[in-house]
Amino acid sequence: MKKSELMKRAKFSKHENKMVLSLNFANLEIDEAYEVINYSAAIIEQMPKNSIYTLTNITDANYNQDLISALKKFAQKNKPHVIAGAVIGVEGIKKTVFNTIFKIAGRKNMRMFSNEDDALTWLVTQHR
Repeated sequence: MKKSELMKRAKFSKHENKMVLSLNFANLEIDEAYEVINYSAAIIEQMPKNSIYTLTNITDANYNQDLISALKKFAQKNKPHVIAGAVIGVEGIKKTVFNTIFKIAGRKNMRMFSNEDDALTWLVTQHR
């Protein structure tokens, strides 16, 4: 994946004066998802602790057991930097998968939502 595409898939925006890092995994193949994870991890680890909110879109993303393990590690590693995280595009069995990721990663500050507006509304109410 080209860097310009990665930059579109992991980008900052402001919502109600809160810095939100949008992570877009929508419609990605497994190898592309790894690229977004690695690119995003490099961004997040440079941020101060407790400084960002994340909005992750996994609509129609492909996954396997190895990618699930990588996402667990990603969530654990990012925990100190993230105030709260919202995930959209979670349907069917993916709800169980992501609930497991949240629990194993110790991420009590993450929630799933059916749409971006509800996710952003919740995110900006979260504080550390």
